[in-house]
Amino acid sequence: MKDSAHNFRKLLSWIGVVTMLGLFLLAIPHGDAPAADAKRNVRFDHVKTGFPLTGAHVQIPCETCHVQGTFKGTPKKCETCHTPGSRIQTTTIKPQNHIPTMQPCSQCHSSTASWKVARFTHIGVMPHQCAQCHNNNIATGKPTNHPVTNQPCDTCHRTTTWMSARFTHMDVKPGSCATCHNGSQATGKPGNHIPTSLSCDACHTTGGMFTTSRFNHSATQGVNPGQCATCHNGSFTQWNAQGKHAAHVATTASCDTCHSGFQSFVMAGSTFNHSGVTPGACATCHNGTQATGKPGNHIPTTQSCDACHGTGTTFTTSTFNHSATQGVIAGQCSTCHNGAYTQWNALGKHAAHVATTASCDTCHKNYTSFAGATFNHAGVTPGACATCHNGSQATGKPANHIPTSLSCDACHSAASTFTSSSFNHSATQGVIPGQCSTCHNGAYTQWNALGKHATHVATTASCDTCHTGYVTFAGAGFNHTGVTPGGCATCHNGSQATGKPGNHIPTTLSCDACHSTGGTFTTSTFTHSATQGVIAGQCSTCHNGSFVQWNALGKPANHVATTASCDTCHKNYTSFAGATFSHTGISPGTCSTCHYQGGPGLAAPTNHIPYQSQLLAGASMNCDSCHKSTTSFASQTMNHNGSLGSGSGWCKGCHASGTSYLGTMDKKSLNHYERYQGQTDCSASGCHRPLGSQGTPYSRWTN
Repeated sequence: MKDSAHNFRKLLSWIGVVTMLGLFLLAIPHGDAPAADAKRNVRFDHVKTGFPLTGAHVQIPCETCHVQGTFKGTPKKCETCHTPGSRIQTTTIKPQNHIPTMQPCSQCHSSTASWKVARFTHIGVMPHQCAQCHNNNIATGKPTNHPVTNQPCDTCHRTTTWMSARFTHMDVKPGSCATCHNGSQATGKPGNHIPTSLSCDACHTTGGMFTTSRFNHSATQGVNPGQCATCHNGSFTQWNAQGKHAAHVATTASCDTCHSGFQSFVMAGSTFNHSGVTPGACATCHNGTQATGKPGNHIPTTQSCDACHGTGTTFTTSTFNHSATQGVIAGQCSTCHNGAYTQWNALGKHAAHVATTASCDTCHKNYTSFAGATFNHAGVTPGACATCHNGSQATGKPANHIPTSLSCDACHSAASTFTSSSFNHSATQGVIPGQCSTCHNGAYTQWNALGKHATHVATTASCDTCHTGYVTFAGAGFNHTGVTPGGCATCHNGSQATGKPGNHIPTTLSCDACHSTGGTFTTSTFTHSATQGVIAGQCSTCHNGSFVQWNALGKPANHVATTASCDTCHKNYTSFAGATFSHTGISPGTCSTCHYQGGPGLAAPTNHIPYQSQLLAGASMNCDSCHKSTTSFASQTMNHNGSLGSGSGWCKGCHASGTSYLGTMDKKSLNHYERYQGQTDCSASGCHRPLGSQGTPYSRWTN
């Protein structure tokens, strides 16, 4: 039973195989029809598989890719099939000399019709590794006529085309241009090149074009003086080496004899040395053909060019001195100065010239300019100036002239200029007292007839009421008679007349409270009276050091320290000296605050008793230890300050004979008594108290 079932299953398998084989045979085209026709008989859209059949893939049989009828898993990547050893048989595989790469075929090959249609982007290629492919085996390499170099391709070439290479010429040895530029490896010197044996870089830079060259005609470029015609012979004009033109001055001299500029042949850059040219033979060349000739409108003359024109580089520089050697004859000026030769600066008589038939040189003596002519007014009728000076023939009276009907010569006496005039304000010149404003009204300032300025004192009086000098307005005397007292500021406001300066002593009083009506403010009288605004106890309003230029002195640096007003001590307004200081309220023992050498108070004289060094026994002392009066130092009571003598305040410091301190004290020598046995001080002798037994301490020497 078991074997029967097994045999039955085996039979069914064979039946299935035979059935599949029959179906496959039915699908095979009959006869010798091409595989492509078989595929056309199959209605199947290959695009739906994700692998459209294009190019060479259309022509190959299906079983080439679908091996053994297997459709599922058929590879779609190029390199899966087009690789040696692939299970899919194909005759087109990557050749041995293919560019070494791990990229898929489709990275470069975009056509399935031909492998030759490829696009290589060079993306990912390491710099300077070009020769690994470009070796004439795998890819196009360096041709045999390539410039000799060990540099990698990408030093000069781009990855899009071999053409338009960029050669930087870096590290190229100077003078070795012909190694490459020999006409084979790179562009060489053309047959019509300027003759030279120098290297290319003597003139041409290492840029991108030979047309850009630098030729400075120096010895380093092979130029020798006197050999210009080697190049400048007309054969090399395309290289800008010009030759001598047909109308050139006939000469066999080398170009550089005259042409010293290497930028241009024009005469501005050349110098023709006229040395050796025969004087008077200018027209040999200057005939209008070889060199510039005399123009048709030249000043009429038969003189040679060099009579006026030097042998310089231009005709515009000429010297015409109107001498007889230049053909000039006195009295014949109009031969040239007739208006026909103005372009040569030979001016004619202008339309408004003074009417005259005299020759130019009658008045014009200067051959450089017509200006400065001297007209001899001798014989001109006085008062007849306007005959010529009418504004047409000669300068006339301008419209803004000072109004007058007098003739010019009433004021203007100079024969050469109107600027020199004499106006003395006399009656002969038409001046009438009280009528100054006829001219001095501001309309004739250019003639020095000044008007009343904007800040002038307001007045309708005539100028000559105050201004009596005709030379200047300064120095006018203003008569203050009739001016209302206290009305000074009407004029003295800083605009019309001098006003109170910014640093004036502070006051609201009128000027005339202190200043008189004289000619200057510097003369003033200040009495410190109430009428002048002075208030007791307010001295520092002015006497604060800010107004010393007005003689209002401030407190000096060594003044007694006080906040009291000045008039507390100073009662005299003429001088600060003689002040009386009230010592009321002064603390005892503080005298030296003011009474010291250089201080504000009277200091002890140099021969004062040396109390600071001799009277040491008691407490410290001050002036008021002895001087009890605050009005005089003459009244005092001697205070010995408890000194004991013998080192605790020496008696002999003041009482020894020979001392010269102020005072009426007794003075004796230490050995004045027979009991002297070398004692060092009065009190130490054992005689005088307080240490001795005689007298009363500090008042009597003996009992």
